[in-house]
Amino acid sequence: MAVTSIGEVQNKKTTGRASWPKSMFGGRLGFVKSRKNGLTHEQELLGLFVAQQSNLSLAMPALAVLMATAALMWSSVVSVAYWLSTIFICQGIQLILCRNYRMEDPRKVDLVKWGSRLASSELGYALAWCSLLFVFWDPANDVQRAFMVATLIVVTSVRLVVSAHFLPIIFAGTVPITLAIVLKCALAGQPLYLAMAGIAVLVELYFVQLAKRIQQTARDMLAYRAQKDALIAELERSNAISDEARRRAEHNANSKTRFLATVSHELRTPLNAVIGFSEIMKEEMLGNHQVDSYREYSADIHSAGTYLLGLINEILDHTKLEANKYQLHLEPIEIAKIAKECIGLVQLKADEGNLTLKLITPTRLPRVMADERAVKQICLNLLSNAIKFTPEGGRVTLTISITRLGTLQVSVRDTGIGIAEEEIPEVLTSFGQSSKSFDMAKEGVGLGLPIVDGLVRLHGGRMQIRSKVNAGTEVVIEFPEKSVPKGSPIRSAIAA
Repeated sequence: MAVTSIGEVQNKKTTGRASWPKSMFGGRLGFVKSRKNGLTHEQELLGLFVAQQSNLSLAMPALAVLMATAALMWSSVVSVAYWLSTIFICQGIQLILCRNYRMEDPRKVDLVKWGSRLASSELGYALAWCSLLFVFWDPANDVQRAFMVATLIVVTSVRLVVSAHFLPIIFAGTVPITLAIVLKCALAGQPLYLAMAGIAVLVELYFVQLAKRIQQTARDMLAYRAQKDALIAELERSNAISDEARRRAEHNANSKTRFLATVSHELRTPLNAVIGFSEIMKEEMLGNHQVDSYREYSADIHSAGTYLLGLINEILDHTKLEANKYQLHLEPIEIAKIAKECIGLVQLKADEGNLTLKLITPTRLPRVMADERAVKQICLNLLSNAIKFTPEGGRVTLTISITRLGTLQVSVRDTGIGIAEEEIPEVLTSFGQSSKSFDMAKEGVGLGLPIVDGLVRLHGGRMQIRSKVNAGTEVVIEFPEKSVPKGSPIRSAIAA
Protein backbone atom coordinates (compact mmCIF):
# COMPACT_ATOMS: atom_id res chain seq x y z
CA MET A 1 0.00 0.00 0.00
CA ALA A 2 1.67 3.23 -1.18
CA VAL A 3 1.67 6.26 1.09
CA THR A 4 1.52 9.92 0.02
CA SER A 5 4.41 11.85 1.46
CA ILE A 6 3.72 14.97 3.48
CA GLY A 7 5.69 16.94 0.96
CA GLU A 8 3.22 15.89 -1.72
CA VAL A 9 0.34 16.94 0.45
CA GLN A 10 1.82 20.35 1.14
CA ASN A 11 2.71 20.96 -2.47
CA LYS A 12 -0.38 22.40 -4.08
CA LYS A 13 0.65 21.12 -7.46
CA THR A 14 0.46 17.52 -6.30
CA THR A 15 -2.37 17.63 -3.79
CA GLY A 16 -4.83 16.48 -6.42
CA ARG A 17 -7.24 19.40 -6.02
CA ALA A 18 -10.23 19.36 -8.29
CA SER A 19 -9.47 21.45 -11.36
CA TRP A 20 -13.05 22.43 -12.12
CA PRO A 21 -13.45 23.87 -15.61
CA LYS A 22 -14.96 27.25 -16.33
CA SER A 23 -18.45 25.77 -16.59
CA MET A 24 -17.94 24.59 -12.96
CA PHE A 25 -20.33 21.67 -13.35
CA GLY A 26 -18.88 19.69 -16.22
CA GLY A 27 -15.68 18.42 -17.71
CA ARG A 28 -13.13 15.97 -16.42
CA LEU A 29 -11.38 16.24 -13.06
CA GLY A 30 -7.77 15.37 -12.28
CA PHE A 31 -7.39 13.68 -8.90
CA VAL A 32 -4.70 11.91 -6.96
CA LYS A 33 -5.71 8.55 -5.54
CA SER A 34 -6.25 8.43 -1.81
CA ARG A 35 -4.46 5.64 0.01
CA LYS A 36 -7.58 4.41 1.81
CA ASN A 37 -10.09 2.12 0.10
CA GLY A 38 -9.05 3.36 -3.33
CA LEU A 39 -10.77 6.76 -2.83
CA THR A 40 -9.43 10.10 -4.02
CA HIS A 41 -8.95 12.90 -1.57
CA GLU A 42 -11.67 14.80 -3.43
CA GLN A 43 -14.13 11.97 -2.90
CA GLU A 44 -13.37 12.00 0.80
CA LEU A 45 -13.70 15.79 0.97
CA LEU A 46 -17.04 15.59 -0.81
CA GLY A 47 -18.06 12.96 1.72
CA LEU A 48 -17.13 15.38 4.53
CA PHE A 49 -19.41 18.03 3.00
CA VAL A 50 -22.27 15.54 2.77
CA ALA A 51 -21.80 14.55 6.42
CA GLN A 52 -21.61 18.20 7.50
CA GLN A 53 -24.73 19.10 5.53
CA SER A 54 -26.65 16.18 7.04
CA ASN A 55 -25.54 17.01 10.58
CA LEU A 56 -26.60 20.68 10.23
CA SER A 57 -29.79 20.01 8.31
CA LEU A 58 -31.96 21.96 10.80
CA ALA A 59 -29.77 25.08 11.09
CA MET A 60 -30.70 26.73 7.79
CA PRO A 61 -34.47 25.96 7.96
CA ALA A 62 -34.50 27.46 11.46
CA LEU A 63 -32.82 30.62 10.13
CA ALA A 64 -35.32 30.72 7.25
CA VAL A 65 -38.24 30.46 9.67
CA LEU A 66 -36.76 33.30 11.72
CA MET A 67 -36.42 35.43 8.59
CA ALA A 68 -39.94 34.59 7.45
CA THR A 69 -41.37 35.57 10.84
CA ALA A 70 -39.67 38.96 10.60
CA ALA A 71 -40.84 39.37 6.96
CA LEU A 72 -44.48 39.10 8.06
CA MET A 73 -44.12 42.63 9.44
CA TRP A 74 -43.68 44.11 5.97
CA SER A 75 -45.04 41.56 3.52
CA SER A 76 -48.09 39.38 3.00
CA VAL A 77 -48.46 35.91 4.42
CA VAL A 78 -48.76 34.43 0.90
CA SER A 79 -45.46 35.92 -0.26
CA VAL A 80 -43.68 34.77 2.87
CA ALA A 81 -45.19 31.28 2.54
CA TYR A 82 -44.08 31.01 -1.10
CA TRP A 83 -40.54 32.10 -0.25
CA LEU A 84 -40.31 29.80 2.78
CA SER A 85 -41.65 26.87 0.71
CA THR A 86 -38.91 27.48 -1.87
CA ILE A 87 -36.27 27.39 0.86
CA PHE A 88 -37.67 24.12 2.27
CA ILE A 89 -37.92 22.53 -1.18
CA CYS A 90 -34.29 23.42 -2.04
CA GLN A 91 -33.17 22.19 1.38
CA GLY A 92 -35.12 18.95 0.90
CA ILE A 93 -33.61 18.35 -2.54
CA GLN A 94 -30.13 18.79 -1.12
CA LEU A 95 -30.78 16.44 1.81
CA ILE A 96 -32.18 13.78 -0.57
CA LEU A 97 -29.05 14.07 -2.72
CA CYS A 98 -26.86 13.75 0.38
CA ARG A 99 -28.76 10.66 1.51
CA ASN A 100 -28.47 9.05 -1.96
CA TYR A 101 -24.76 9.83 -2.04
CA ARG A 102 -24.22 8.13 1.31
CA MET A 103 -26.07 5.03 0.12
CA GLU A 104 -23.70 4.49 -2.82
CA ASP A 105 -20.45 2.57 -2.65
CA PRO A 106 -17.79 5.29 -2.12
CA ARG A 107 -15.37 3.42 -4.37
CA LYS A 108 -17.84 3.54 -7.27
CA VAL A 109 -18.92 7.16 -6.90
CA ASP A 110 -18.65 9.29 -10.06
CA LEU A 111 -17.13 12.42 -8.56
CA VAL A 112 -17.90 14.66 -11.57
CA LYS A 113 -21.56 13.65 -11.58
CA TRP A 114 -22.09 13.93 -7.84
CA GLY A 115 -20.01 17.10 -7.55
CA SER A 116 -22.17 18.69 -10.25
CA ARG A 117 -25.41 17.53 -8.62
CA LEU A 118 -24.53 18.81 -5.18
CA ALA A 119 -23.10 22.08 -6.53
CA SER A 120 -26.27 22.59 -8.59
CA SER A 121 -28.46 21.98 -5.55
CA GLU A 122 -26.30 24.43 -3.57
CA LEU A 123 -26.69 27.01 -6.36
CA GLY A 124 -30.47 26.57 -6.30
CA TYR A 125 -30.44 26.95 -2.52
CA ALA A 126 -28.37 30.17 -2.84
CA LEU A 127 -30.76 31.58 -5.47
CA ALA A 128 -33.71 30.84 -3.19
CA TRP A 129 -32.08 32.93 -0.46
CA CYS A 130 -31.15 35.64 -3.00
CA SER A 131 -34.84 35.99 -3.92
CA LEU A 132 -35.30 37.49 -0.46
CA LEU A 133 -33.76 40.73 -1.72
CA PHE A 134 -35.99 40.88 -4.77
CA VAL A 135 -39.27 39.76 -3.20
CA PHE A 136 -39.23 41.76 0.05
CA TRP A 137 -36.89 44.69 -0.77
CA ASP A 138 -38.64 47.97 0.18
CA PRO A 139 -36.71 51.09 -0.98
CA ALA A 140 -38.46 53.18 1.67
CA ASN A 141 -37.67 50.92 4.64
CA ASP A 142 -34.01 51.15 5.68
CA VAL A 143 -34.43 48.88 8.71
CA GLN A 144 -35.97 46.12 6.56
CA ARG A 145 -33.20 46.32 3.94
CA ALA A 146 -30.42 46.37 6.51
CA PHE A 147 -31.98 43.39 8.29
CA MET A 148 -32.18 41.38 5.04
CA VAL A 149 -28.61 42.20 4.04
CA ALA A 150 -27.33 41.25 7.51
CA THR A 151 -29.32 38.01 7.39
CA LEU A 152 -27.88 37.10 3.98
CA ILE A 153 -24.34 37.84 5.22
CA VAL A 154 -25.01 35.40 8.08
CA VAL A 155 -26.38 32.86 5.57
CA THR A 156 -23.21 33.26 3.48
CA SER A 157 -21.04 32.69 6.55
CA VAL A 158 -22.97 29.56 7.54
CA ARG A 159 -22.84 28.10 4.02
CA LEU A 160 -19.10 28.80 3.83
CA VAL A 161 -18.57 26.88 7.08
CA VAL A 162 -20.80 23.96 6.03
CA SER A 163 -19.18 23.50 2.60
CA ALA A 164 -15.65 24.48 3.60
CA HIS A 165 -14.24 21.10 2.53
CA PHE A 166 -15.27 21.42 -1.14
CA LEU A 167 -14.48 24.70 -2.94
CA PRO A 168 -16.77 24.26 -6.00
CA ILE A 169 -19.78 23.98 -3.68
CA ILE A 170 -18.58 27.02 -1.72
CA PHE A 171 -18.56 29.14 -4.87
CA ALA A 172 -21.92 27.80 -6.00
CA GLY A 173 -23.55 28.51 -2.62
CA THR A 174 -22.09 31.90 -1.67
CA VAL A 175 -21.04 33.83 -4.78
CA PRO A 176 -24.68 34.35 -6.00
CA ILE A 177 -25.71 35.69 -2.57
CA THR A 178 -22.72 38.04 -2.38
CA LEU A 179 -23.35 39.30 -5.94
CA ALA A 180 -27.02 39.89 -5.14
CA ILE A 181 -26.12 41.88 -2.01
CA VAL A 182 -23.57 43.98 -3.94
CA LEU A 183 -26.06 44.60 -6.77
CA LYS A 184 -28.92 45.72 -4.54
CA CYS A 185 -26.69 47.82 -2.30
CA ALA A 186 -25.00 49.46 -5.31
CA LEU A 187 -28.38 50.32 -6.79
CA ALA A 188 -29.41 51.89 -3.47
CA GLY A 189 -26.41 54.22 -3.81
CA GLN A 190 -26.34 55.27 -0.17
CA PRO A 191 -23.07 55.13 1.83
CA LEU A 192 -24.58 52.74 4.38
CA TYR A 193 -25.49 50.21 1.71
CA LEU A 194 -22.20 50.64 -0.10
CA ALA A 195 -20.48 49.88 3.18
CA MET A 196 -22.68 46.80 3.63
CA ALA A 197 -21.78 45.69 0.08
CA GLY A 198 -18.13 46.05 0.97
CA ILE A 199 -18.66 44.05 4.15
CA ALA A 200 -20.37 41.28 2.14
CA VAL A 201 -17.43 41.13 -0.28
CA LEU A 202 -14.89 41.09 2.56
CA VAL A 203 -16.84 38.34 4.36
CA GLU A 204 -16.88 36.31 1.14
CA LEU A 205 -13.14 36.73 0.60
CA TYR A 206 -12.30 36.05 4.24
CA PHE A 207 -14.35 32.90 4.47
CA VAL A 208 -13.12 31.64 1.10
CA GLN A 209 -9.54 31.97 2.33
CA LEU A 210 -10.55 30.33 5.62
CA ALA A 211 -12.25 27.53 3.70
CA LYS A 212 -9.09 26.97 1.65
CA ARG A 213 -7.09 26.60 4.85
CA ILE A 214 -9.68 24.26 6.30
CA GLN A 215 -9.60 22.22 3.11
CA GLN A 216 -5.80 22.09 3.16
CA THR A 217 -5.93 20.97 6.79
CA ALA A 218 -8.44 18.30 5.83
CA ARG A 219 -6.15 17.12 3.04
CA ASP A 220 -3.24 16.90 5.44
CA MET A 221 -5.44 14.99 7.88
CA LEU A 222 -6.44 12.55 5.15
CA ALA A 223 -2.80 12.11 4.16
CA TYR A 224 -1.79 11.47 7.78
CA ARG A 225 -4.67 9.05 8.16
CA ALA A 226 -3.67 7.29 4.97
CA GLN A 227 -0.13 6.97 6.31
CA LYS A 228 -1.44 5.65 9.61
CA ASP A 229 -3.68 3.13 7.82
CA ALA A 230 -0.77 2.05 5.67
CA LEU A 231 1.45 1.61 8.72
CA ILE A 232 -1.28 -0.34 10.51
CA ALA A 233 -1.78 -2.54 7.46
CA GLU A 234 1.97 -3.09 7.21
CA LEU A 235 2.11 -3.90 10.92
CA GLU A 236 -0.73 -6.39 10.53
CA ARG A 237 1.07 -8.02 7.61
CA SER A 238 4.28 -8.16 9.65
CA ASN A 239 2.39 -9.67 12.58
CA ALA A 240 0.79 -12.22 10.27
CA ILE A 241 4.21 -13.12 8.83
CA SER A 242 5.66 -13.30 12.35
CA ASP A 243 2.80 -15.53 13.54
CA GLU A 244 3.25 -17.78 10.54
CA ALA A 245 7.01 -17.95 11.15
CA ARG A 246 6.37 -18.77 14.82
CA ARG A 247 3.93 -21.53 13.87
CA ARG A 248 6.44 -22.96 11.42
CA ALA A 249 9.21 -22.75 14.02
CA GLU A 250 7.03 -24.54 16.56
CA HIS A 251 6.12 -27.16 13.97
CA ASN A 252 9.78 -27.61 13.03
CA ALA A 253 10.77 -27.84 16.70
CA ASN A 254 8.11 -30.48 17.32
CA SER A 255 9.17 -32.33 14.19
CA LYS A 256 12.81 -32.17 15.34
CA THR A 257 11.86 -33.46 18.77
CA ARG A 258 9.84 -36.33 17.32
CA PHE A 259 12.64 -37.14 14.87
CA LEU A 260 15.32 -37.18 17.57
CA ALA A 261 13.18 -39.30 19.87
CA THR A 262 12.37 -41.79 17.10
CA VAL A 263 15.94 -42.03 15.82
CA SER A 264 17.34 -42.32 19.36
CA HIS A 265 14.97 -45.17 20.18
CA GLU A 266 15.81 -46.91 16.91
CA LEU A 267 19.55 -46.53 17.53
CA ARG A 268 19.51 -47.76 21.11
CA THR A 269 18.26 -51.25 20.25
CA PRO A 270 21.11 -52.27 17.88
CA LEU A 271 23.60 -50.29 19.97
CA ASN A 272 22.82 -52.35 23.08
CA ALA A 273 23.56 -55.46 21.03
CA VAL A 274 26.88 -53.96 19.83
CA ILE A 275 27.85 -53.07 23.42
CA GLY A 276 26.83 -56.50 24.73
CA PHE A 277 28.70 -58.49 22.09
CA SER A 278 31.78 -56.25 22.29
CA GLU A 279 31.86 -56.78 26.07
CA ILE A 280 31.68 -60.57 25.56
CA MET A 281 34.53 -60.32 23.09
CA LYS A 282 36.53 -57.99 25.32
CA GLU A 283 36.21 -60.29 28.32
CA GLU A 284 36.90 -63.37 26.10
CA MET A 285 33.87 -65.14 27.57
CA LEU A 286 33.70 -67.53 24.61
CA GLY A 287 37.39 -68.24 24.52
CA ASN A 288 40.72 -66.54 24.07
CA HIS A 289 41.38 -64.49 20.93
CA GLN A 290 43.82 -65.94 18.46
CA VAL A 291 45.11 -62.42 17.76
CA ASP A 292 45.92 -60.14 20.73
CA SER A 293 44.94 -56.98 18.88
CA TYR A 294 41.32 -58.28 18.69
CA ARG A 295 41.07 -57.80 22.42
CA GLU A 296 42.04 -54.13 22.04
CA TYR A 297 39.61 -53.72 19.13
CA SER A 298 36.81 -55.20 21.23
CA ALA A 299 37.62 -52.79 24.08
CA ASP A 300 37.57 -49.85 21.65
CA ILE A 301 34.21 -50.96 20.22
CA HIS A 302 32.78 -51.32 23.72
CA SER A 303 34.10 -47.91 24.79
CA ALA A 304 32.82 -46.14 21.67
CA GLY A 305 29.42 -47.88 21.94
CA THR A 306 29.08 -46.90 25.60
CA TYR A 307 29.94 -43.30 24.78
CA LEU A 308 27.47 -43.26 21.89
CA LEU A 309 24.75 -44.74 24.10
CA GLY A 310 25.38 -41.98 26.63
CA LEU A 311 24.95 -39.35 23.90
CA ILE A 312 21.72 -40.96 22.73
CA ASN A 313 20.40 -41.05 26.29
CA GLU A 314 21.24 -37.35 26.65
CA ILE A 315 19.38 -36.54 23.43
CA LEU A 316 16.36 -38.52 24.61
CA ASP A 317 16.33 -36.76 27.96
CA HIS A 318 16.71 -33.39 26.25
CA THR A 319 13.83 -34.03 23.84
CA LYS A 320 11.63 -35.12 26.74
CA LEU A 321 12.45 -31.93 28.62
CA GLU A 322 11.76 -29.78 25.56
CA ALA A 323 8.43 -31.53 24.97
CA ASN A 324 7.51 -31.31 28.69
CA LYS A 325 7.20 -35.09 28.79
CA TYR A 326 9.84 -35.83 31.41
CA GLN A 327 8.02 -37.36 34.36
CA LEU A 328 9.48 -36.98 37.85
CA HIS A 329 8.95 -39.70 40.45
CA LEU A 330 9.36 -37.86 43.73
CA GLU A 331 10.35 -39.88 46.76
CA PRO A 332 12.50 -39.39 49.88
CA ILE A 333 16.10 -39.99 48.81
CA GLU A 334 19.49 -39.80 50.50
CA ILE A 335 21.28 -37.29 48.34
CA ALA A 336 24.62 -37.88 50.08
CA LYS A 337 24.46 -41.55 49.16
CA ILE A 338 23.70 -40.66 45.52
CA ALA A 339 26.60 -38.20 45.51
CA LYS A 340 29.00 -40.91 46.77
CA GLU A 341 27.81 -43.27 44.05
CA CYS A 342 28.39 -40.61 41.41
CA ILE A 343 31.87 -39.89 42.78
CA GLY A 344 32.62 -43.61 42.50
CA LEU A 345 31.39 -43.73 38.89
CA VAL A 346 33.64 -40.88 37.72
CA GLN A 347 36.62 -41.72 39.96
CA LEU A 348 38.36 -43.74 37.24
CA LYS A 349 38.05 -40.86 34.78
CA ALA A 350 39.43 -38.47 37.39
CA ASP A 351 42.35 -40.78 38.10
CA GLU A 352 43.21 -40.85 34.41
CA GLY A 353 43.59 -37.06 34.55
CA ASN A 354 45.37 -37.11 37.90
CA LEU A 355 42.54 -35.09 39.44
CA THR A 356 41.52 -34.89 43.09
CA LEU A 357 37.84 -35.61 43.76
CA LYS A 358 36.38 -34.43 47.04
CA LEU A 359 32.88 -34.77 48.56
CA ILE A 360 31.75 -32.44 51.37
CA THR A 361 28.45 -33.16 53.13
CA PRO A 362 26.96 -32.34 56.56
CA THR A 363 27.10 -35.07 59.19
CA ARG A 364 23.33 -35.10 59.50
CA LEU A 365 21.67 -34.62 56.12
CA PRO A 366 17.91 -35.25 55.85
CA ARG A 367 16.20 -37.16 53.11
CA VAL A 368 15.07 -35.01 50.22
CA MET A 369 11.89 -35.27 48.12
CA ALA A 370 13.24 -35.62 44.60
CA ASP A 371 13.55 -37.94 41.63
CA GLU A 372 16.52 -40.25 42.31
CA ARG A 373 17.36 -40.88 38.67
CA ALA A 374 17.20 -37.14 37.88
CA VAL A 375 19.39 -36.21 40.87
CA LYS A 376 21.92 -38.84 39.89
CA GLN A 377 21.98 -37.52 36.35
CA ILE A 378 22.44 -33.96 37.63
CA CYS A 379 25.43 -34.97 39.76
CA LEU A 380 27.00 -37.11 37.02
CA ASN A 381 26.62 -34.40 34.37
CA LEU A 382 28.16 -31.74 36.61
CA LEU A 383 31.03 -34.00 37.72
CA SER A 384 31.72 -35.18 34.18
CA ASN A 385 31.79 -31.61 32.90
CA ALA A 386 34.14 -30.52 35.69
CA ILE A 387 36.51 -33.45 35.10
CA LYS A 388 36.43 -32.92 31.35
CA PHE A 389 37.53 -29.27 31.54
CA THR A 390 39.96 -29.47 34.46
CA PRO A 391 43.66 -29.79 33.53
CA GLU A 392 45.86 -32.52 34.97
CA GLY A 393 46.56 -32.13 38.67
CA GLY A 394 43.44 -30.08 39.28
CA ARG A 395 40.73 -30.48 41.86
CA VAL A 396 36.93 -31.09 41.67
CA THR A 397 34.78 -30.63 44.79
CA LEU A 398 31.14 -31.64 45.25
CA THR A 399 29.50 -29.91 48.21
CA ILE A 400 26.03 -30.54 49.66
CA SER A 401 24.57 -28.13 52.20
CA ILE A 402 21.36 -26.78 53.68
CA THR A 403 21.02 -22.98 53.56
CA ARG A 404 19.55 -20.83 56.32
CA LEU A 405 16.43 -20.43 54.19
CA GLY A 406 15.90 -24.18 54.32
CA THR A 407 16.85 -24.93 50.74
CA LEU A 408 19.17 -27.74 49.65
CA GLN A 409 22.26 -26.78 47.69
CA VAL A 410 24.49 -28.99 45.58
CA SER A 411 27.56 -27.30 44.15
CA VAL A 412 30.35 -28.66 41.95
CA ARG A 413 33.51 -26.56 41.88
CA ASP A 414 36.57 -27.18 39.72
CA THR A 415 39.89 -25.55 38.98
CA GLY A 416 39.48 -25.90 35.24
CA ILE A 417 39.63 -23.61 32.23
CA GLY A 418 36.50 -21.66 33.20
CA ILE A 419 33.90 -19.94 31.05
CA ALA A 420 33.85 -16.32 29.92
CA GLU A 421 31.00 -14.43 31.59
CA GLU A 422 29.43 -13.46 28.26
CA GLU A 423 29.44 -17.12 27.15
CA ILE A 424 27.50 -18.47 30.16
CA PRO A 425 24.07 -17.97 28.48
CA GLU A 426 25.42 -19.77 25.41
CA VAL A 427 26.46 -22.91 27.31
CA LEU A 428 22.95 -23.13 28.77
CA THR A 429 21.39 -23.38 25.30
CA SER A 430 20.89 -26.67 23.51
CA PHE A 431 24.14 -27.84 21.86
CA GLY A 432 25.87 -24.66 23.06
CA GLN A 433 29.55 -24.78 24.02
CA SER A 434 32.10 -22.22 25.09
CA SER A 435 34.96 -21.15 22.86
CA LYS A 436 37.43 -22.81 25.27
CA SER A 437 35.80 -26.20 24.77
CA PHE A 438 36.16 -25.81 21.01
CA ASP A 439 39.78 -24.79 21.36
CA MET A 440 40.49 -27.88 23.48
CA ALA A 441 38.43 -30.07 21.11
CA LYS A 442 36.64 -31.69 24.03
CA GLU A 443 34.14 -34.42 23.29
CA GLY A 444 30.44 -33.80 23.86
CA VAL A 445 27.50 -32.17 22.09
CA GLY A 446 26.66 -29.47 24.61
CA LEU A 447 23.58 -30.99 26.25
CA GLY A 448 24.91 -31.63 29.76
CA LEU A 449 24.19 -28.25 31.35
CA PRO A 450 20.86 -27.66 29.51
CA ILE A 451 19.66 -31.06 30.79
CA VAL A 452 20.77 -30.21 34.33
CA ASP A 453 19.00 -26.86 34.13
CA GLY A 454 15.83 -28.52 32.84
CA LEU A 455 15.81 -31.18 35.55
CA VAL A 456 16.41 -28.62 38.29
CA ARG A 457 13.55 -26.46 36.98
CA LEU A 458 11.27 -29.50 37.00
CA HIS A 459 12.00 -29.85 40.71
CA GLY A 460 11.15 -26.16 41.21
CA GLY A 461 14.75 -25.19 41.84
CA ARG A 462 17.31 -23.02 40.06
CA MET A 463 20.85 -23.27 38.77
CA GLN A 464 23.63 -20.68 38.93
CA ILE A 465 26.99 -20.66 37.21
CA ARG A 466 29.93 -18.70 38.57
CA SER A 467 33.03 -18.83 36.43
CA LYS A 468 36.16 -17.00 35.37
CA VAL A 469 38.45 -17.88 32.51
CA ASN A 470 41.42 -19.97 33.73
CA ALA A 471 40.17 -19.70 37.32
CA GLY A 472 37.62 -22.51 37.42
CA THR A 473 33.86 -22.86 37.47
CA GLU A 474 31.28 -23.39 40.19
CA VAL A 475 27.79 -24.65 39.35
CA VAL A 476 25.30 -24.31 42.20
CA ILE A 477 22.04 -26.25 42.20
CA GLU A 478 19.44 -25.09 44.70
CA PHE A 479 16.41 -27.28 45.38
CA PRO A 480 13.33 -25.55 46.80
CA GLU A 481 12.43 -25.43 50.48
CA LYS A 482 9.58 -27.86 49.93
CA SER A 483 12.11 -30.55 48.99
CA VAL A 484 13.39 -30.70 52.56
CA PRO A 485 10.80 -32.26 54.92
CA LYS A 486 9.60 -29.85 57.62
CA GLY A 487 10.15 -32.32 60.45
CA SER A 488 13.79 -33.00 59.66
CA PRO A 489 16.40 -32.24 62.33
CA ILE A 490 18.30 -29.93 60.02
CA ARG A 491 15.21 -27.83 59.31
CA SER A 492 14.34 -27.71 63.00
CA ALA A 493 17.86 -26.53 63.88
CA ILE A 494 17.75 -23.85 61.17
CA ALA A 495 14.32 -22.66 62.31
CA ALA A 496 15.59 -22.40 65.87
